[in-house]
Amino acid sequence: SAVGAVLFGGFSFDPYEERGTEWDHFSEGDFFVPSLMLTITAEGPFLTVNRWVSGKDDAEAVLEGLKSFAAEFMIPDFNQEDQAVMTASQELDKSDWLKAIETATRQIKEKQYDKVVLARELLLTFDGPVKIEPVLKTLLTDQQTSYVFAIEQEGKTFVGASPERLIKRDGNTVMSTCLAGSIKRGSDEEEDRRIGLELLNDEKNLLEHDIVVGMIHNAFVSSCSDVEKPDKPVLYKTKSVQHLFTPIVGQLRDSASLFDLIEKLHPTPALGGAPQKKAVEVIREIEPMSRGWYAAPVGWIDSQDNGEFAVAIRSGLIEGSTARLFAGCGIVEDSEPQSEYEETQMKLKPMISALGGERR
Repeated sequence: SAVGAVLFGGFSFDPYEERGTEWDHFSEGDFFVPSLMLTITAEGPFLTVNRWVSGKDDAEAVLEGLKSFAAEFMIPDFNQEDQAVMTASQELDKSDWLKAIETATRQIKEKQYDKVVLARELLLTFDGPVKIEPVLKTLLTDQQTSYVFAIEQEGKTFVGASPERLIKRDGNTVMSTCLAGSIKRGSDEEEDRRIGLELLNDEKNLLEHDIVVGMIHNAFVSSCSDVEKPDKPVLYKTKSVQHLFTPIVGQLRDSASLFDLIEKLHPTPALGGAPQKKAVEVIREIEPMSRGWYAAPVGWIDSQDNGEFAVAIRSGLIEGSTARLFAGCGIVEDSEPQSEYEETQMKLKPMISALGGERR
């Protein structure tokens, strides 16, 4: 809906992981009602101002207060922002991450599980505090096929541009996105088409994708009627990556809520692995970084239980003059550590670029 009470927020990836101090102030689930909300719809833009009031407050005075508060925010201009310049880039625990992939492929060959997603992090340092507004502006310009998000807690901002919807509910209709299997974009149209075709026919990526489709489809069947699923994936392209993509749509039964479906879906095999519970345990055990809110559901929900949640990938945690960027890969039986490393490099690009990384 365009106006009214809307909760914004999200969750951590795994409430049982041992969290690093970098995620202090980000609890396991956090939602807030914004004091100011701009909604742009086909009918036009709407501005919603929210404020706690008591029965003693004078209605006229409250209305005047709301109007003047809204007026203060009407003309933001971030063009003059002078963003801090990157001075250093450090890959954290790279050798441990490559070893974790070797461990995972061995365990998968031993039939302990089918797939696990392993993520790594990059620590960027700047010559001054990183400003969030220019980062968001770049993401909104460059990543128009993605969900751009930013969540601030006590001087730390979790920000990113995710190509992947976890769930959207509009009335009784619910939609999810199966996005797994990735390859780079081409330098021209012909090369891009050839690389895309390669992805559509690549066995390793198709297997990874099918695992995701199967699990999301099962979750929908358990909570929905009339579930629609295409027979095979198509390509979904962002600025620097193309993915295998299968949309799934269903009609939510009256007994199920948006959060019920989020609980069943998270983490999908695109973010955790398969089987779901085992994969999360493996990540807890062998992944060298602390995920915090990385790869977890972020989004909004309204009073009618409509809402939309993306998974917080292609993201980073910014604090002062540092930024931690995260990227992960789906590991299956024949994954090779070096090619998975190159895939993470490709997935880190949008955030490096939004932070002015090309100026190095």
